[in-house]
Amino acid sequence: MAEIYSAVALPDDSVALLRDAGADYRLFEGAGDITEDQLAAAIGDAEVLISAVNIGVTETVIGAAPKLALIANVGDGYSNIDLDAARARGIAVTNAPTIDSVASTAEQAVALLLAVSRRVLGGDRLMRSGDFTGWEVTGYVGGHQVYGKALLIIGLGRIGRLVAQMLSGFSMTMYYVDPVAADADFVAEYGLTRVELDEGLGLADYVTLHCDLTDDNAGMIDARRLAQMKTSAYLVNAARGPLVVEADLVAALQAGTIAGAALDTYQHEPSISAALASLDNVVLTPHAGNATVEARHEMARDAVGNALAHLRGDQLEYVVT
Repeated sequence: MAEIYSAVALPDDSVALLRDAGADYRLFEGAGDITEDQLAAAIGDAEVLISAVNIGVTETVIGAAPKLALIANVGDGYSNIDLDAARARGIAVTNAPTIDSVASTAEQAVALLLAVSRRVLGGDRLMRSGDFTGWEVTGYVGGHQVYGKALLIIGLGRIGRLVAQMLSGFSMTMYYVDPVAADADFVAEYGLTRVELDEGLGLADYVTLHCDLTDDNAGMIDARRLAQMKTSAYLVNAARGPLVVEADLVAALQAGTIAGAALDTYQHEPSISAALASLDNVVLTPHAGNATVEARHEMARDAVGNALAHLRGDQLEYVVT
């Protein structure tokens, strides 16, 4: 049995790293995501499991791998891993919080914000249908200008800070919500003001989520919080789907409680409700925040790097537990 088992397909350059290092490895080659039963049956005597956020590394999987010593996750997140079960066995867990992943996810959030505010998809449909009849003074197919508006960033970590930097060129009034006060120099440079969530929701024209998912904040954007937003405001979620109660968001969008939403993650991912999919005032993308060539290759290289470091006995990077 292989020393390294990858439950995910890896880019060619990462496979080359394994091959050139002379590592004993196997890759999952099935269609779709590997199931819990498949993974438990395949992991065998591997010392290292390379996984990702779409792969459930459960207590059952961990129990089926008697020699497992490292779980190297491709990506920043690691909610797919039963950390308690890993700790109980003394199994190290690493992630791959790469700069390209942060940059790509921040770009996705900004792209979503602009797309929903400027009705990019509606304009695209208009052109493809042949219904565009020419420029009109009152033809507001371009939606609302972002420049000079107010932005609320919920979670001012690495992605949230980069979103602030990217949008600073739009002369926006910027607020942020975070349990930890941001660096004073950063706040001063970008004109950020720290507020409480309930206050910030009422101030912002755009609300963008960039916080981790915890037991405390699951469902934080619900009917009550949506009602605190301006009727002209937009919600952007490129963080974690369960931060937003989908049924409440659909109801708010249908009722005009808020103007629109742009989502890259979903409460019941990969599924979304038919009601959400039917709305014209939403932009929906398939959890593509860091789905760029640059980010995915860098994350995979980091995970493979940790796998090889373990086999060499070297120090691991990005240790979660």
